[in-house]
Amino acid sequence: MGILEFWLAIAFLVVGGLPLVVYPFVLLADVMSLAGERSGKDPLLLTVVARSFQLGSLVYPLVYVPCLVAAVRRLMAHDPHAAAVFSAIPIGLLALLAILFCAWRACGRD
Repeated sequence: MGILEFWLAIAFLVVGGLPLVVYPFVLLADVMSLAGERSGKDPLLLTVVARSFQLGSLVYPLVYVPCLVAAVRRLMAHDPHAAAVFSAIPIGLLALLAILFCAWRACGRD
């Protein structure tokens, strides 16, 4: 068992789980934002980027929980490499959401 991969998987699982602490507030904001009416004056790129960010943050637990289960099973099966890969998937989604948020901010400036 690779000790570095073991601790990397644990660190990824902890860091990936931290956003779930504020998830109830994110869920409320996303549902309200998605249910709201659009003015129709927003550029298409801004709308696509904003909706992508909102939907991505909305489904984050649906990505994190299966990856958590798979990573823990791989750790219990003494396969830390596979566990590190599974635990890195939510980190990748968080990175994508950070990029989308920055793009949303950049598109929203006039």
